Amino acid sequence: MVSDANRPFVAADEAGFRAALTKMAGNSALRAEVGAANRRVAAERFAETTMVGAYETLYARALEGYGLFSGKWVGFD
Repeated sequence: MVSDANRPFVAADEAGFRAALTKMAGNSALRAEVGAANRRVAAERFAETTMVGAYETLYARALEGYGLFSGKWVGFD
């Protein structure tokens, strides 16, 4: 759900987590950069119209092409 800017801060152990957290806590510009990247990704992937369209396609697969939200037949791949 989050941007690739978070990858350097995903740690496999407690020591790595502490180091990543210390780096993030001590650098306000880095926090702003990662936060902005996360907001961009969230807006792109989870915009209401995008989500409604994705759910309608999902339901249309189960309903043999019927668009539950639009009331129309929906093409899907």
